Amino acid sequence: MPYKTVLVHIDSTPRCATRVDLALSIAKQHGGRVHACMAQLDPAKSMIDPVHRASDRLKQEFERVKEDVTARAEAAGVEVRFSMSPLVTSANVIHYLVRAARHADLVVVGQYDRETDKGVVPEDMTEQAILNAGRPVLVVPYAGNFPKLTDHVMVAWNAGREAARALSDGMPLLTASRKASVLVIRGPNAEGEAAGPGYDKDEVAHFLAGHGVTSDLRTATAEQIGIVDMLLSRAADESVTLLLMGAHGHYGFPHILRGGVTRDMLRQMTVPVLFSH
Repeated sequence: MPYKTVLVHIDSTPRCATRVDLALSIAKQHGGRVHACMAQLDPAKSMIDPVHRASDRLKQEFERVKEDVTARAEAAGVEVRFSMSPLVTSANVIHYLVRAARHADLVVVGQYDRETDKGVVPEDMTEQAILNAGRPVLVVPYAGNFPKLTDHVMVAWNAGREAARALSDGMPLLTASRKASVLVIRGPNAEGEAAGPGYDKDEVAHFLAGHGVTSDLRTATAEQIGIVDMLLSRAADESVTLLLMGAHGHYGFPHILRGGVTRDMLRQMTVPVLFSH
C-alpha cells in the first residue's frame, strides 16, 4: 500500500526542515499528501496557565514554521495541511501527536537531540509515537542529510512479530529501493524465530521476491547487547541509507534487553530507521 498520507512532526528547531523535506519527498513519490503536525512544549506558558494552552509566542512560532513548510510544499508540488496541539505540556503534546499519527500511513519524526530539543519537545516523544501510534514511524537522525533514502534499504530480520510488521510496513520503500538487503540476526541470545533451530532464512527472500524485490541475504550472529553496534557498523560499511526494524516496548524483566535495543538505536542511530511495533 502506498503512503498516501505522511504525517511529519514540525517544531521550531533547525532540524525541522530536514524532516519536512524527507516527508514531502516520500509523499510526492507516492502521489500522497503531507500532514504537518506542530507538537511543541511551552514551559513558560504552562507555569502561569493552569489549562496549559499554547501562548501567543508559540502560536507565532507556528505561523513562522507554517510559512516555511508551505513554501517547501509548493516547491515540491505536494498538498500539505497543518495542525497544532492546543495544549502544551509533555503529556498533551505526545497524546496529540500520537492521535494525529493514527490517521496517517507513515509518520516522520526526529531523533531527540539534547542540544536543541531540550524544552522544545519531550525526550520520550519519538519513543512513545513508535510504541503507541499503531503506524510505522520513520525516525530521522539529528545529524546529516538524507536525499537518497531508498538507495540501499536494509531489513534487520529476526522473524519476530515486530520485524514482520516492519517488513510489511516498509514495503513501499523496499519496492522503490535501488538495492535491498536482509540481515538475518541469529545467535543464542538473539530474539525471534530466526534464532531457533530449523528456521529457513530464505523464506524472507521468497516473500520479498513475491513483491518484485530482489534482496541480498546474509546472516549475522550477535549477542543481544551488541545488536545495535552491529547494525550501525554494517550500515556504515555497506552505505545503507535506510534501516527497517521492529521495535520492542517491554522494558521490565524478562524483556529488558529487547526494549533496550530499541532505546539504544534511538540514541545511537546514524541513518534513518523505520520502526514498527
